[in-house]
Amino acid sequence: MAINPNTNFTVGQVATSDQMNRFPRGVMGQVVRTAGDITLGTVEADLTGMSITFTAEANRTYKVTVHGQAGKTTAAGNIRVYVKNGATYLLGNITTFAVDTGGAMVICGVITGLSAGSQTIKLTGSAAANASIQAQAPTSTTFPFTFLIEDVGPA
Repeated sequence: MAINPNTNFTVGQVATSDQMNRFPRGVMGQVVRTAGDITLGTVEADLTGMSITFTAEANRTYKVTVHGQAGKTTAAGNIRVYVKNGATYLLGNITTFAVDTGGAMVICGVITGLSAGSQTIKLTGSAAANASIQAQAPTSTTFPFTFLIEDVGPA
C-alpha cells in the first residue's frame, strides 16, 4: 500500500483541498468495554458488542487497534482473537497462550485499506480444544477491553 504524505507548508501559503485531504481524520469508531465478560468456546464466534460500523472512503488508510485481557476458564491453551470486515479476515489471528484459569493480554494493530461505503469491522474469537476463554472487561475503567478504528491518512 503506497503512502501519499503531505507536503511542507510555508508561511503565507494557502492550503489547498488536496493538502487538507492528506491529513489523518482521526477516530472513526471505538468500543470501550469496562464490564461484562464475553465467554467463548472452541468454535469461532463474535465477541458480543465488539463491532464498529462506519463509512469508509476509497484510497484512505485505516488503523485497527485491539487491546484487552483474556483468560482461560478451563485447561491451558491458546486464545485466538480475529479482526474481520464482515466475513473477511483483516488479520489471521492474534494468538496468545494462557495457563489453566490464567490470563493473557490481547494486543494488535492492523493497517488496511477498505472499499468505499459502509463497513462493519468486528472481533471474533475462539479457544484451544477442551478450553473456553473470557474476553475480560474489568469492573473499573483502569484496564478496559478497547477496540478502535482510526483514519490515518490517504493511501
